[in-house]
Amino acid sequence: MNVLQRVVQDEMNALGLKRSELIQRMGYKNISKGLRRLDALLDTLEGSERFLPLLQFALSIPDEKLQAAVSELQEQLMAAERAVFKPIIQVIPTRRPSPVFVAALVPKLLNIAVPEDLSSLSVEEEMSIVCDLYRKHREEYQGWAKGKGIVYHRSYDESFEFDQDCRLVKHNKQHVGLSRAVLRIGGSVAQIHFE
Repeated sequence: MNVLQRVVQDEMNALGLKRSELIQRMGYKNISKGLRRLDALLDTLEGSERFLPLLQFALSIPDEKLQAAVSELQEQLMAAERAVFKPIIQVIPTRRPSPVFVAALVPKLLNIAVPEDLSSLSVEEEMSIVCDLYRKHREEYQGWAKGKGIVYHRSYDESFEFDQDCRLVKHNKQHVGLSRAVLRIGGSVAQIHFE
């Protein structure tokens, strides 16, 4: 149980609330949907902009207590992401994939694998190979993969953005999250990576 889950559970226990009653207090008529959203919020902070205020109001959680729990969970989530990070190239689509499930079913349209030994090369050689990988990807997937350019996530804390002609647009020396969205299909979650 993470810190946010503990805070919510403690507040529910203090008020004698069941999870379904909490969901009703948050304004949900569809209890199952509300429980899924609550679990996503408590596990990954998904939907926090909209659902944290509802949760805070429903349980009367003091602002400092809630913000401390959220900050600690954010740090835990970032540490977990950092631990499993692998370099990747992401195509910046010119428009949102439509239908959106295509991106979920074929993530390689927008994600290009990077060889593990790439970081041992000079920066110039590394960027040259990244651009070659992008050009090959565009040829293989034609219209789907051209996009506005790419973001090469070199490390968790460093990325390079290139335009569609592979000219460097931006060098980020701080964490830039991978572009992603979530598609729920029959209760299962499919990660979609796009901007």
